[in-house]
Order: sequence, then structure tokens, then C-alpha cells
Amino acid sequence: MSPAAGTKLIAYVKDNPAHLVAVDVVGFLCLTVGLLLLCLALGRARTVPRWLPIVFAVLLVLQFPTPGRALDVVQAAIMVMFVVIAFFYRRATASPA
Repeated sequence: MSPAAGTKLIAYVKDNPAHLVAVDVVGFLCLTVGLLLLCLALGRARTVPRWLPIVFAVLLVLQFPTPGRALDVVQAAIMVMFVVIAFFYRRATASPA
């Protein structure tokens, strides 16, 4: 690919960001729906404490109205919830030694 073609591509992406943002939004919404389904499954299976899927679902929904640095805190809490879920799930499904 020539440098001119690369420059033209970058200029097109810069002038038309909606094409890439749409893909990001669809991916984010699919991920969120999948994680909400995970919360539902964990609640039904009762392999983790009852409060855990509820808190996880609330944090997932809080991502949408939360602006700025508060969003970073909510997303960090979601990452911590993955570790907590893994801990409780591992404990619930571990075979006794």
C-alpha cells in the first residue's frame, strides 16, 4: 500500500467516525446483554451468594448514566466483580479433597 493510499484511508476514518463508533456501540451492548444474562444464570444456579449477581447487574446498568471519572470507578468495580465471582464459583464447584 502506498503512503498516499494510507493517508487517504486515515483521512476518511477521521472524517467519518460514525462507521467505527457504530461497531463499538454494538459490541458494547452485546457484551452488556451477555453479562446481564450471566447474572441471571448465576442467580438461578445459586452457585454464588444471592447478592453477587444483583450487585454485578446494578454495576453493569450504572455504566450507562455515569460520566467521566465515576465511570472509570464503576468499570473498575465490574472488573473486581469478575474476580469475586470466580472465587465463589470456584469454591462452590471445587471437589472435596
